[in-house]
Amino acid sequence: MCAVSSGEEDEVIANLNGSGFMGYMNFFVSSEDVQNTKPHPEPYLKGISKLCEELGLDVDTIEKTNFVAVEDTPIGVASAKAAGMVVVFWPENSAQTCQEADYTARSAPELLEIFQTITGEKAQTLSVTRVPVRKRAAWDVASCP
Repeated sequence: MCAVSSGEEDEVIANLNGSGFMGYMNFFVSSEDVQNTKPHPEPYLKGISKLCEELGLDVDTIEKTNFVAVEDTPIGVASAKAAGMVVVFWPENSAQTCQEADYTARSAPELLEIFQTITGEKAQTLSVTRVPVRKRAAWDVASCP
């Protein structure tokens, strides 16, 4: 798993560490790793490329729809969609909508149900909770008993 952010590296590190999510990331992509930030697809394409490299997959032949982005802003949704990914919109304000997203989650349990729908596998091993970190949304993922 990787995090893709328009934030600078130190901000991304602080947010991932503050949420307890850093340990779940293979790596992250920050604004310092790309020339074009969101809504351009470059940040997500870079993330896909690095994941493929780590997994020994050919980035040129793999379907980008095999990758799922969870985004909390319409700009992020646009970036991930432009990269060809499946996108789940999980807004901070549950009344916010984004028509470009493939799915919208209004709660952590709903997010897990969406992952189950996408993957066809029951998402019993994860508990996802949104926590505030430095005025931005972040996610804390932990194992369930």
